[in-house]
Amino acid sequence: MDELDLRLRAMAYREAVPLPPECGALLDRLEGEIRGGKERRPRRKLGRRTLLLAAAAAVLSASVLAAELWHLRIEEISVGQEESSYRVDGDIPAVPLESFSREIWAIMERVPEKAAGQNPLLMSTTPGYWFGTFDSWTKCEDFVGFPLRNPLEEAELLEMANYAAIPRDAQTLDENSRRHCAVTLNGSANGELQSVQVDAGYLMGEIRIQMSVNLYPEGSFLDPGTGAVWIGEADFTLTSGVTGSKVPYSLVVTETPENEYYHDFSSADAFFILENGLYALHAVSPGRESGGAARAALEQMLELF
Repeated sequence: MDELDLRLRAMAYREAVPLPPECGALLDRLEGEIRGGKERRPRRKLGRRTLLLAAAAAVLSASVLAAELWHLRIEEISVGQEESSYRVDGDIPAVPLESFSREIWAIMERVPEKAAGQNPLLMSTTPGYWFGTFDSWTKCEDFVGFPLRNPLEEAELLEMANYAAIPRDAQTLDENSRRHCAVTLNGSANGELQSVQVDAGYLMGEIRIQMSVNLYPEGSFLDPGTGAVWIGEADFTLTSGVTGSKVPYSLVVTETPENEYYHDFSSADAFFILENGLYALHAVSPGRESGGAARAALEQMLELF
């Protein structure tokens, strides 16, 4: 059942939508603006309808053309009164199966036995799901099986936090959740590894920064990528640039109306493809008008990559 669910979600992201006739001229104009570094703000589209790549280009005028230039896409942008979201994907390299550690394969080997005789409708997680926390980034790398570039570990401006960028002395955290890093495995009911995610958290004064690395093994039937979903009508501001080592990135500043879910904070997210997988940096700063501070913090960190 979990394998079918993963396949259906993967198929949903591959659904084709024909491009409108005027899309060619629009994309030519967008190319000039993108190459010139012009910031673009998607226009609002009311209603809870997901906008796929063609609609994002034609209706929102988002910088979708960056997909072809930089092999990274922020697409399927949807802004509605009930929910707002976007998806990030691109040409993410597959990781050879032999690169992953024996520890990971030992966990996957136990999945079929774990799944046998259990009703998936009554399970809180799929049989192929595994989550573990670690004290350091090095221990995460050892568990995964290969190095993952992370200059944030040496950044003097940052203080170590837990894997979700929460201060480790917070009274709500137990021993496991105080740890600096976390690894999430997702596999099929047959024990076939589908994705690996590595998280680490940091503090820059009052700004919380979480870094995630998404890895996809060879043979995974998942469409590589990530994204964000917000309750209510959000305003996304998309910009782009290059890291200190000239790796292209896309950055999204999200503004949400104050409601019971979101209040007194602003956030920004940056995405780029580096060596082994898809990197995501998420920054949260206190204050409704502090999106610029979150964005500035990420831009400072991106210079380290």
